[in-house]
Amino acid sequence: MMQMRFATKGILFTALALICIPARPVAAQAQQDQSKVTYTIPEYNAFQAARAETNAQNRLKLLDDFVTKFPSSTLMTYVDQLYISTYTELKNYPKVIEYADKMLAMGDKLDTATRLQTLQTRVQVFPFAFNAKAPDAHDQLTKERDAAKDGADLLGKFPKPADSKLTDEQFAEQKKPGIAFFDAAAGFADLQLKDYPAAIEAFKGATANNPKDAISYYRLGLSYLGATPPQSVDGFWALARAINLGVPDADKIKDYLHKAIYNYEQPGCETSVDEQLNELLTLAGTSGDRPATYTIPAAADLQKSLEGIRDSLGRLDQTLIDAANNAGSKMQHQLDQLRARAARAELRHSEVLGRHAELLSNALYPNKTLQEREIAGIYFISRHGVEFLRNVYEAINPDCLDHQVISL
Repeated sequence: MMQMRFATKGILFTALALICIPARPVAAQAQQDQSKVTYTIPEYNAFQAARAETNAQNRLKLLDDFVTKFPSSTLMTYVDQLYISTYTELKNYPKVIEYADKMLAMGDKLDTATRLQTLQTRVQVFPFAFNAKAPDAHDQLTKERDAAKDGADLLGKFPKPADSKLTDEQFAEQKKPGIAFFDAAAGFADLQLKDYPAAIEAFKGATANNPKDAISYYRLGLSYLGATPPQSVDGFWALARAINLGVPDADKIKDYLHKAIYNYEQPGCETSVDEQLNELLTLAGTSGDRPATYTIPAAADLQKSLEGIRDSLGRLDQTLIDAANNAGSKMQHQLDQLRARAARAELRHSEVLGRHAELLSNALYPNKTLQEREIAGIYFISRHGVEFLRNVYEAINPDCLDHQVISL
C-alpha cells in the first residue's frame, strides 16, 4: 500500500471556528464565577496574573506555582485550559493531549461548548504528537478515534441556541464542517489501526459533509484499497477525486494510481492504462460518487474464466491449449479496446447531462439570479408581442405580493 506520508507530512489541520457554538473565554468564565465566591482572593489574583502573562514559558511557571499553592482550587478547570493554550503555543503537543484528557475526564462537569472546544484541540494536535513506533501507539490511536467520534456525536446533537436567527437547516449546515473534521480524524486513526471498514465509513461521512476535502478522499482511497478483499474500483475513484481536488503530492499519487490500475487490470499494453487513467480523472472531477455503471474488470476475473476454458479443452485435446492461449490474448486486447470506448461513452454522457443541467439552470436563474434582475421585460414583449402584457395580467393575482408561477 502507498505510504501514509504522502499528503500527510507537513499538513497542519486548519483550526475550526465552531461559530454556531461559541465557548466562553477562560477569563469570562472565571469572572462570572466570582458571584459564587468558591475561591479566595489570592487564588483569583494568581490566576489572573498567569492569564495576563504574555511570555509562554513564564506563564507555565506561574501556572505551576498556582497548582502547587492551590491544588484544590475551584479554578483548576480554567488553569487546565490555560495549560492547553500555553502548550499549544509552545508546540508541545503531547502535553496538550495530556491536559485535554484531564479535562475530558471530568465528563458532564464540563459544559458542552468547553467540552467540544477541548475535543477539537485534542483531535487537531494528535497527528503531531503521535509516534507510530511508541509502545502504546495502538492505545494512542484508540483514544484519538474515540475522542473524534465523541466530538462528531456531540456536535451533531448540539441544539440550536434559543436566540439564534438561523433556520434549522442553516444551523445544521453550519455544523457540517465541524462534523467532517471529527469524522476525518476518526478515519485517520482507524486507517492507522488498519480497521479499514471503520475508516471507510468515517471518511465517507467526512467527504459527505465536506465534498472539497482532498485529504479525506485520498485516505478514503487508501482505505478501500487496504480492505480485505480490496474494493479496488472505489479506491481508484476516490484517489482520482483527491487528485482533482488538489491533494498535496498529487503527481506522486497519480503515479501510484497508474501502477495500481495497471496491476489490477494487467492489460496487453501500458498505453491503454494512460488513456483510462485520464478518463477516470475527468469523470471523478465531476462527482464524488462513482457511477454504478463505471467499473474496471480485474485481470484475475478474466484469467479465472480462461483457465476454466483451457482445462476443459485440455481434457479433450492437448493441442487446443495453445489455440486457447492465443484466443485469450486477443480477448484481452478486445476487452481493453471495449473498456476504453465505454469510458469515453460514460464521459460524453456526463458532459451532455452537465450541459443540459447548466442550460436549464441558466434559463430559470440567469447568472444565478432571479429572472427579473437579468432579463428586461421588453425581451418578452418582443418575443410574444404586445398581447404579452395583457396575458400576464389576466394570469396573475394582482393582490398577491409573492412570486407567482404562470403558464403562457
